[in-house]
Amino acid sequence: MGPDGQYHHPLQRTAEVIGAGAGAGAAIGEMTHSTNGVLIGAIIGSAGGLIVDQIMRHREEMREKATYDSAPEGSPDPRELQHR
Repeated sequence: MGPDGQYHHPLQRTAEVIGAGAGAGAAIGEMTHSTNGVLIGAIIGSAGGLIVDQIMRHREEMREKATYDSAPEGSPDPRELQHR
């Protein structure tokens, strides 16, 4: 949550997730023992990291929205509590 009250996804976390995906993809591509394998693995891993980052961003936004939407507006009527 930023100082203006709006949700902001940190760019550093996006870079970390994409970088981790690229590293994992390059490591898997290294198993082919070719330069092209490393490059292709890094590209595919980066794309996978970007997808994971977008999923995480969406979940965080939905969690923030649900938190604000479900905030109680006041205490319930005691008669309502007796019927529950």
